[in-house]
Amino acid sequence: MLQRINRRRGMTLVEVMISLVLMLLLSIITIGGMMMHARMARANLTREQIAESSRRLVSAAQVLALDATVLRVDAGPSGANTVLTIETPDPADSSVTIIKQFAYIDRDMNPNTIGDNVVVERDTNSPGATTGKVIMELCSVVGTKKVFEQPTGTARPLININLRLGDRTSPAGNADNAFTGPGYQSFLISASVSQLL
Repeated sequence: MLQRINRRRGMTLVEVMISLVLMLLLSIITIGGMMMHARMARANLTREQIAESSRRLVSAAQVLALDATVLRVDAGPSGANTVLTIETPDPADSSVTIIKQFAYIDRDMNPNTIGDNVVVERDTNSPGATTGKVIMELCSVVGTKKVFEQPTGTARPLININLRLGDRTSPAGNADNAFTGPGYQSFLISASVSQLL
């Protein structure tokens, strides 16, 4: 009589190796996708923050300028025309003047870096100061334009605002990408504020 031997067969070494390689490839693809998603989420968040800070600057300057008695541009700490001064009468006491300044500050005096460039807001008339509440980061001048420009020959006092927020170029090796993530993520602010007469 023949006896049947029931043997359980396990995986061969080749099958184990193929399984491990497939699991490794699947893990690499999954981790790569997660890392790309994280970079994109960070870049989107940075773009939103940049856009919001630009809206805050322009809307605050526009609202204040409407009732301003003085609207002027000073040289400031970072070169020509980097401080906007707006003086308005206090609604509660017209003999009191409220001062608001917006100053572009390039801390290392190098226009090719954005990591240390800020726009600050302050309630004092100190055009040469480098302090204040930071309302905008990662900004730079636009070419040879002045940050705050007061054109002549206009019917009412007018100030043009020219700034770039975010990195200026897109190569992956650009140092600016350390702040805003890969890719071209830049906004140009080109706005005007004026008094109501």
